[in-house]
Amino acid sequence: MKTLAVFLWFATALASFADTPFVSTPAGEAAAPRNFRALYHFGWAALDAADADFSITTGKRIAFKGKVATTGVVRSLFKLDATMDAVLHPVSLLPETSRIIEKYRKEEDTTELTFHDSSVLRRRIEKPDRPRPAEKTFELSRATDLFGAVMNIRSQRLQPGDVYPLLVFSKAAPYRAIVTVEQKESITVPAGTFPAIRVSLQLRKLDRKGRLLETKNFKSAAAWFSADASRHLLRIKAEVMVGSVWAELAEVR
Repeated sequence: MKTLAVFLWFATALASFADTPFVSTPAGEAAAPRNFRALYHFGWAALDAADADFSITTGKRIAFKGKVATTGVVRSLFKLDATMDAVLHPVSLLPETSRIIEKYRKEEDTTELTFHDSSVLRRRIEKPDRPRPAEKTFELSRATDLFGAVMNIRSQRLQPGDVYPLLVFSKAAPYRAIVTVEQKESITVPAGTFPAIRVSLQLRKLDRKGRLLETKNFKSAAAWFSADASRHLLRIKAEVMVGSVWAELAEVR
């Protein structure tokens, strides 16, 4: 069931690109998002699974804050309350810091990431099993986190056929993400009906030697961005180990 928790934070990801350097596509030219607060509903198959409250504040840095909590029947099976925050550079859209705190019924996990030009420092605390911080450094160039990946993609021109490779550090390990722009279409979510841009996402995990591995828990995913200046993330749908999971924009304030 922790696969669902990863997807909730992944709230962000048709080829291996094995011969391409493992760095992220530079940020595009679309304007940075305005300050806003967005509410999302998450689902697992036909069940409502969680609610999320995300906010973005722009200035000298782009700051992201979010809260996620499982709901209804899913909460009775899998209790999760998570908070997330991240800080991005406003031009490169690369992250500086990222933190996730996950509270389950009997444990609490904290993951803190510090990004440098050629490395990522991961610091983890797992209560009650590992109350002391465990640190590990990954040698990675121009890596981004999940929030940075979403901001990077929304900044691009997003024309059908465009392909954007990203090096994404997703909480515990690095992944090679390939985002392909599919087509423009109209979609309806709880927040309304929008002209949208659909992209497909593929993930491959990287081992310690930088080799691409199959990602058994992840099969495929698609995301829809609004086809306007706001470029809001409208919907995400993914096929993962536990089945079909999805998120939809419910409200923007």
